[in-house]
Amino acid sequence: MTTTRSRPVTATPPGHGDPAATPVIAFLGTGRMGGPMAATLARGGFGVRVWNRTISRAEALATDGAVVASNPAEAARGASVVITMLADGPATGQAAAGPDGLLAAAPGTIWVQMGTVGADWTARLAGIARAHGLVFVDAPVSGSEGPAGHGTRAKLVLNNWLADLTETTAETLSFARRLNLDPAKIVDLLQLTPLGAPYAVQKARSMLAGDFSPAFALKHALKDAELAAQAAQASGATLTLTSALLPRWREAAASGHANDDLSAVYLFS
Repeated sequence: MTTTRSRPVTATPPGHGDPAATPVIAFLGTGRMGGPMAATLARGGFGVRVWNRTISRAEALATDGAVVASNPAEAARGASVVITMLADGPATGQAAAGPDGLLAAAPGTIWVQMGTVGADWTARLAGIARAHGLVFVDAPVSGSEGPAGHGTRAKLVLNNWLADLTETTAETLSFARRLNLDPAKIVDLLQLTPLGAPYAVQKARSMLAGDFSPAFALKHALKDAELAAQAAQASGATLTLTSALLPRWREAAASGHANDDLSAVYLFS
């Protein structure tokens, strides 16, 4: 593959004659979720510089018009917007403040933090941004409007619901099997009722088919569930279901399923 390396970027979307009218975007973290997002921006006519710890995942975006940077600083210098879509808080912190980090961006640069990193790391990253004159936007993929931190809290709540729903689905199939019922027929019944949430039905069919191709890797779902448990403890809330599933999910991840879809927890139910 021919890889485009870092160079001055200007972008002119269709119908615009002034390249300065389109901001240059640095996109850090081009994995399963970040890659398509960066590709969409590049195909939309924005000047996009991409960086990823596994360089091949960034290089794949060169065909969409993105410029591949060798480190976060190279991507961020001169950019109007820096987007981080990395696995967790430590990875995001390293990309920000480590050697050749995104803090090379000029004061006033907008930093859009889109990964799920938890409330503590969100506050820490917001403080780093503030100290370096960057405008920090807390915007995880399932976030909501509000002051920095509200988006992350909303994402934790939603992903905690997802984790509990996945665990309940796995246990339901296992329960049906142990009662000598056909789990597939139970799924068919659920789908005919309001109880059959589309996400749960989809995961149930994947579990029964033994298809654990990663749509949402177990290691990331486990990380989010642990962050939710930590946030609950700090706030005085009780997440009984989440606390109960964590030991089994850790066992599943440690048993070689960390990179499989979270539906692989069915194998341990």
